[in-house]
Amino acid sequence: MDLRVRGKVLTFALVVSLVMAFLAEEAGLHRVIRAFLAGQFVRPEIHATRGL
Repeated sequence: MDLRVRGKVLTFALVVSLVMAFLAEEAGLHRVIRAFLAGQFVRPEIHATRGL
């Protein structure tokens, strides 16, 4: 992939991410999304020990 195309794809992804973050903040969903993302990083071993 051409370097200019990679830069455009990265820029587009960053802009979309920031717009979605802004919309989530405006809708009051930032806490829900933050909790979901935090749950994505919890190790599977913790889920297994708690029976989740």
